[in-house]
Amino acid sequence: MTETGRWARRSARTRSEIVAAAQTLFAERGFAHTPVALVAETADVAVATVFNHFPQKQALFFADRCPWELLAVRDLPALGPDVSAGTVLDLLAAAVERHLGAMADPANRCVLEDLLNEPLLRHWERDGQARTEAELARVLAGCDHPGVRTDPERVAAHLVTEMRLAMDAGRLASWAGTPVAGPPVAERCSQVLASCD
Repeated sequence: MTETGRWARRSARTRSEIVAAAQTLFAERGFAHTPVALVAETADVAVATVFNHFPQKQALFFADRCPWELLAVRDLPALGPDVSAGTVLDLLAAAVERHLGAMADPANRCVLEDLLNEPLLRHWERDGQARTEAELARVLAGCDHPGVRTDPERVAAHLVTEMRLAMDAGRLASWAGTPVAGPPVAERCSQVLASCD
């Protein structure tokens, strides 16, 4: 067992403990009422350790649960070349549905309120959307749909817009305790692809 491997495992474990502590506190207290010092204390680490893993509080809030970040850095890059447009749509729809399912959980009421009302989080999320859009355009440029390949940037922008609208509608419906109005995200995204034929 190498020292580097041991250090990497210890670092990953510390990161997981920080994320677990932070997400519990954010769910209980909200973003604005959860100082990084309290996260560090709860995770039994130094404040500097938190910032070594997460340079900003927003990154800590979204760690391992922001659909935009997960798509941009994990899910889309994992797709192989010549992926089918249907596979891409399934991936996008699943990301939105997972997120909305989590936001419908009453235990996430504070998190949902923060996503609806905190300007810092909305800005951070927009940056994640831009990263997702760029990565999605890269994937679409090699997909099996000729109409999509001709202008992958435009198609990616439309798909991300439909995802964002579906997420916003779902969050507002969860907040109000009402059913989501409008077509499901898979249908919305399929309509974007149909317009490329």
